[in-house]
Formats: sequence, C-alpha cells, structure tokens
Amino acid sequence: LALWADAAEDAWLDHEVVTALVELGDRLPFRADIWLRLGRAGARTGFPGARDALERAAAAVDDRPSAREALLDLCDMDLAGGDPARARHWLERIPVLLTGADPPVLLRRAECALAFADVDTARDAVAKLGEISPLDGRAALLLARVAFASNDPSGAFDQAIRAFMLDVPGSTELLTAVVSGLRDVVLVDRAREIVKAAGAFDRPAWAAAFAFAEGRRADAREALLRATAEGDRGAAEALLRMAV
Repeated sequence: LALWADAAEDAWLDHEVVTALVELGDRLPFRADIWLRLGRAGARTGFPGARDALERAAAAVDDRPSAREALLDLCDMDLAGGDPARARHWLERIPVLLTGADPPVLLRRAECALAFADVDTARDAVAKLGEISPLDGRAALLLARVAFASNDPSGAFDQAIRAFMLDVPGSTELLTAVVSGLRDVVLVDRAREIVKAAGAFDRPAWAAAFAFAEGRRADAREALLRATAEGDRGAAEALLRMAV
C-alpha cells in the first residue's frame, strides 16, 4: 500500500493516492505522517475525509513535525474558506520556536490579522519575516496586501506585480485594486504592459482598473456594469470593491 501510494503520487494520480492511504491508515492508525499525506491528497481531490485526516495528524503527540504541518494546512484550509478565527485557533496550537523567527507561522498570522482588518498586527508579523525569496508568491501577495491596507498603493505595486506574475490566487483582484488607486503614469504604463503580456487586458476588471487610474470613472463603471449584467461574478466583485 505504501509503495502504491508513492507511485501514484509520483504519477500525479491523487485519487489513487487517497485510495491507498485510506487503506493504509486503517492498518496503521497511529502514523501521523499517513494522515497528513491523506489530508493533503484528499484536499487536492475533494475527498470528504481530508479535514478529518489532517485533524488526526494534528492531534499526534509522537510525531510533532507531521502535527505541525497538519496544523499549518488546517490554518490554510480555514483561511481559504473565509474563517480566520478558526484559522488562528490552529496557529495557537503550534509550539513557539526557541531558535528564532518562524516564517510560516508569521505569514499566516499576518494573513489572519488582515482578515480582521488588524493592519498593525499584520505589519508587525511581516517585519519579522526576514528575507523573502523572489519566488515566494504568497509572501509577495501578503506584503502587497499590507502595504495597500496601509494606504500605500505605490508601495504595494511591486509586490502585487510579483504575485500576479507568479499566478498566486487572489493576486489579480489585489492588483486591479492597486492599479485603480495609482496616480503614477509610469507605474500604470508598466502594469498595462504586464497585463497585456499576460493576455488579460480585455477583461472588464482590468479595463475598469485602468480607467479608474486615468480618471475615467464613468468608463470604469460602465465596463463593470456591462460585465456584471452578463453574469461575470468577477466584475461584480470588482465593482463592489472599487465602489467601496
């Protein structure tokens, strides 16, 4: 069963991974690493027992590394599901590192704080992250969100662009909001070139963002209203966000 799970995982056959790990978990219920793998594969496939598997891994007392990873995954799951209070609960169960900063926990703590509009706490957590990899799109998105929430769209721009180019979930929505608030012609032109290269320039949310940046509020509103009338949920969300 373990070899089957390994082979299926290497072949990206997540449904087979789940099947193998479910049977393996029945035989070795004390192995937190198996429940962690099952929870992660199950989350990718929509397996209904994914959360339960992660919670079993998180409760392990004899495999702290697997329990820690499961707690981080549960936090991510609840953040994605719009429940930051529960997400923060999982973080509070992770023991504090005695060897220095804990970037994975700090990043999620800042995301939870932003969900509660607690910008000061998010800013403090970000300040402790240390050096961030240029390929860490999630951290780039977080830095952009903190800067934007601090009423600094120009400061958010570079990180928002980086997150957008790395195709991080939520980066398009943030970058359109950032661009709509820019008044720097150079930055707006740079954003336009990148969005055109990505093939997204004709989307209503982008048309509206650039119209807002150029002071054409009526054009922006009309573009979003037309798309919303056609059933574009993204345009409706952009219209609401930009209106606010």
